[in-house]
Amino acid sequence: SRAVRAVSRARWQMAEEDLRRAIIFVPDEQTSYYNLGWLYQQTNRTDQAILAYRRALELAPDFSPAHSQLDMLLATTNTD
Repeated sequence: SRAVRAVSRARWQMAEEDLRRAIIFVPDEQTSYYNLGWLYQQTNRTDQAILAYRRALELAPDFSPAHSQLDMLLATTNTD
């Protein structure tokens, strides 16, 4: 998707806009929340990343990439 290409080129604002748009159109897609969480993580927005990963897991409790990233973030921050 265009959002993934934008992330790969560190075009964070464009990627964020595309991911938010994807979530509006398909709100039950865990991958969009996961990608948004990763973007937030890369741009040092830890609290937002945690929320996005948690939303991905609400939609798909067995989604291991979100578990891995969330566990890593929680292990390195004081946020619950």
